[in-house]
Amino acid sequence: MEISEQVKQEIEDIASKAGYVIFDLKLINTHPLATLRVLIDSPSGGITIKECADINSKLRDSFQTQDSSQEQYTIEVFSPGMDWPLKEKRDFKRIVGSKVRLFLKEKQQDRFELEGVLNEVGEDSLILQVGQEGLKINLCNIDRAKEKY
Repeated sequence: MEISEQVKQEIEDIASKAGYVIFDLKLINTHPLATLRVLIDSPSGGITIKECADINSKLRDSFQTQDSSQEQYTIEVFSPGMDWPLKEKRDFKRIVGSKVRLFLKEKQQDRFELEGVLNEVGEDSLILQVGQEGLKINLCNIDRAKEKY
C-alpha cells in the first residue's frame, strides 16, 4: 500500500503553510483503516506535542472534507525526537552549531567514528569541528549520524 502523490502533496502543503518540514511519511495497512504516520519538525529543530496535535487536526479536517471516494486514514503526527538519525542534508542544516556523532563508511583521521560540533553544511560536504580542527567530511562518506545531547 502506497501513499498517493495527491495525499503526499496535501500533507506537504499543510505542513509547510504551518512552518514545518516533513521528515517521513508511512502508510501502514491496519484494519479497518490504514494508518498514515507523519513525522514533522520545524526547520530549525524542535516541535511540541501541541504543534503535532494541531497539524494532526488540520490533516484530519482536510481529509474529512475531501470526496468520500478517497481512501480513509487514521492519522498519527509525531516529531523525530532526540534519537532520530540524521539522514539528509536538510537534517544536518537544521542542527548547525550542535554536537554530532558521525559513523563513516571510510576512515578519516584514522577513525570510522567522529564527534564534534557541526559548523557548516555545504552542497556535498560538512565541516565538523573536532577539537581545534575543522574537518571537511563528504556527505556520501557518512554511514550514520546522530545529534549528541
